Amino acid sequence: MNELSQKVPGIRSLKILSLLILAILYGALASNVYAARISGTFQTQTRGYQDHDGEDHLEVAPGLRINAYGLGIQGLSLHAYGMYYGDSVDDFSQSAQDRLYHAYFKYATAKSAFTVRAGRFFQFRGVAVGVLDGGEVSYQLNPRWTVTAFGGQQGPLERNWDVDRQGDSPWFGGELRWNPTSFFGRKSVLSLSYSRQERDENLLRHIAGLNFYVKVSPRWTSLNILHLNLEGSALRKAMTRWRYTCPKFQFSLEGALIQPYSATYSWFSDFESNNIVRLKNTVEYHYRTNHWGAGLSSMVFGKDEIGFRTGPYVIFPYGRVGYSQSFGDHSNKNTLWGYLKYSPLPCLDLKAYAANMEYEWEALYVGTYETTALSAGFTLRPSFLKRTAWDVEYQHYQTPEVESDRRVIAAFKWNFDYSGK
Repeated sequence: MNELSQKVPGIRSLKILSLLILAILYGALASNVYAARISGTFQTQTRGYQDHDGEDHLEVAPGLRINAYGLGIQGLSLHAYGMYYGDSVDDFSQSAQDRLYHAYFKYATAKSAFTVRAGRFFQFRGVAVGVLDGGEVSYQLNPRWTVTAFGGQQGPLERNWDVDRQGDSPWFGGELRWNPTSFFGRKSVLSLSYSRQERDENLLRHIAGLNFYVKVSPRWTSLNILHLNLEGSALRKAMTRWRYTCPKFQFSLEGALIQPYSATYSWFSDFESNNIVRLKNTVEYHYRTNHWGAGLSSMVFGKDEIGFRTGPYVIFPYGRVGYSQSFGDHSNKNTLWGYLKYSPLPCLDLKAYAANMEYEWEALYVGTYETTALSAGFTLRPSFLKRTAWDVEYQHYQTPEVESDRRVIAAFKWNFDYSGK
């Protein structure tokens, strides 16, 4: 069976479809108690191209996302997303790959202070970022304070159906979140978080942090982050970002001191001089809201030597055109780019992108070379096939190493929503 499933992509895809079948069956059984509801998206993408050796490829990637509610217990739901990938170059045998991005049960009700998740899910709580195979429990102490604890194994890097052996990659942590009803009179969120990860009995990351978001006024917001390594070099990330937004004008300013991520057991983690300073600024003005305007994006970054990146752009009703330049430390790069999106009909979107870049990096002995990228396509949402979307895109790349790289991508998406009662 395993050998057959490697050669026939449909058998592997049955693993993903089985999640939907089980959810529908379980929901049907539970429909006598609570209204069963199944919603989600089925999508598939194909990409055809010819590689440098003149060999033709047809890549196929179907995927399924489901959300099932009313599973016999009030507040219990199932959420899953998986996909299959294969390449015709080897008859979908060696290239065949399954991906299970998330599959978990969730319990949450308006009357209960507890929220529980169990299975594989994406964890994003302050310093804790990644895919977890395990469980999470949140408890709302009162309307302002919520405490969360989680633990389990880190999800496999390949996002396949396997689960790491117990103890190979343990990961646990938690978060204390404060949502004051009035701070500066506006919405605010303060989060204290902790995370410890291991991989193959080596400490991968041991970190604690503080995230503080505050809406200072109807137009001003501020995000402040301080993440500290509890072993090795102390500072992981310190950042402050201020943003001003109104219908015709947008402005943001960000300053950060960041240590590039490296595993705690790596000797790179002992170099405190790895810290990088980064300053980012964006200014955007609309002469007419969502129509005509202009903007400027700039960034200064570096350690001992400083690099610069800046570029103006023009906004028009159907897209943007801009120019960016990088110089100083690292690479020297000049890029002219443009993006177009036009909807001649409510059900049809046309899109195109073009960019031409000149690149040079003396430190790595990379001479000046030119790269061109072009793409054009459309998205169709036919009225006679409700909840579906069809995408077709043509891509063309040209570099000094590749004279002509042409690719065609076609995709189909269907959103479904079924209720038992």
